[in-house]
Amino acid sequence: MRLPLLVLTSVLLLCAACSSGPKDAAGTIAIASSLSAAQADSVARARQDSTNRAQPGYIVDSILPIEEDVRRFRAAVGGIAVSALAEAAPSRDALVAQFAAAVSERDSVALRSFAISPREFIDLVYPSSPYTKPPY
Repeated sequence: MRLPLLVLTSVLLLCAACSSGPKDAAGTIAIASSLSAAQADSVARARQDSTNRAQPGYIVDSILPIEEDVRRFRAAVGGIAVSALAEAAPSRDALVAQFAAAVSERDSVALRSFAISPREFIDLVYPSSPYTKPPY
């Protein structure tokens, strides 16, 4: 559910930043209301998550150290460690251009290609996450 929200927010911000010509009040209001709806959805999801956590039988497996969680994730994903993204764009400008083209062409296959693999996540993204450092 987060991916569509992230894509929607990214598209709205990209369109707002890249549009040429004078800004009109209707366009600004439409973007603001879309972002406001996205924020309301996020709040609703957080509220539902809190409700779910309060239910009897909800289990949180957070007693394990980060290193053990990473080891288990790598074992579950399998494969060999990666040191670079497989489908990386040559530059930020190229990435934005590819993303904008995929959105404008409504090419869902191209948009899905922007997603990283679980192996890329655990080897390249997660180690630099603030969630891997105290306080957890």
